[in-house]
Parts: sequence; C-alpha cells; structure tokens
Amino acid sequence: MTTLPRRAFTFGLPAAAAAATSALPPRTAFAQGQAARAKPLPPAARFRIGRFTVTALADGYADMPFSYFPGRTPQEIEGAAEVQSAAKPGGIRFVFNQYLVDDGERLILIDTGPAGSLGKTGQLPAALDAVGVRPEGIGAIIITHAHQDHIGGLVSGGRQNYPSSGV
Repeated sequence: MTTLPRRAFTFGLPAAAAAATSALPPRTAFAQGQAARAKPLPPAARFRIGRFTVTALADGYADMPFSYFPGRTPQEIEGAAEVQSAAKPGGIRFVFNQYLVDDGERLILIDTGPAGSLGKTGQLPAALDAVGVRPEGIGAIIITHAHQDHIGGLVSGGRQNYPSSGV
C-alpha cells in the first residue's frame, strides 16, 4: 500500500466544503482586492472544545497535477488519491483551510491562506464575513509555518490585513 505525506491528503470535511458554495459575494475591501472572485466556501465545521469554539473556514482551492508531487510517479499518486476519493481528472484538489478560534475573550485566526496566490483562493475575508467577523475583529493570528498557503493573507499592498492582531 502506498503511503503519502499528511499534507498530501488532508481532506474529509474540507472536501465537503469544496463541493458546496455560498451565495454570499465577497464584500470586504481585502476580498475585493483579491484575484479570485469565486463565491466563498461555507464554514466546513464549527465545534466546541472546552471554552473554545473552533470554526473551520476555507480560503479556496488549487488543483495540482499528479506530477506535482516529488518522489513518486504520477501513477502512484493517482492510485493513492483514488483510494482516498481525492482524485479528479488529471490531479488533486487541495482545499486551503484556516481556523477561527473564539476563546471567550478574543478571536484567534490560525493561518491566513494563500490569498489569491494559488489556484482559486482569496476567499478567507468573505468566509469571515459570512460568519460575522471583520478583519479588525481578529485579536491574534497563529501561523503554523511559513509556507505561502499559510501566510499569504497576512499582508496585501504593503498593509496588514488584520490590523488589530498580533502574529
């Protein structure tokens, strides 16, 4: 059986979110400045862990060809993707998720997505707006690591997109 890195197939609820779209158009200035104009994806899930409420959001998606993944043949990647129901003709769809955490005192955003730099992304501001949160309402941002799909939404046009938050 072929095993793939965790990052290769983190689907589940995000895949379900990719299948659905919301009728809400992007309304924030940041969202309007993004290259992608697709409808925002609805929240994939909202759940409580103790005093924390966690909402899974999505910035959008990118379709990657099977040949994108080093170390394995495209046929091996396709076979593994088919086993996990993640394959589509010619590649794999990656959904870029971020998490909004309400700790009862402030809102914390985990990652900021690629923000229009990959595929059909740039939806996070509209996703936040759809759950009633404006960028100024984010009190802190946690960046899991410094890849473009995690930090792309921090700054736009030389300005911080979440002006009330510390990173």
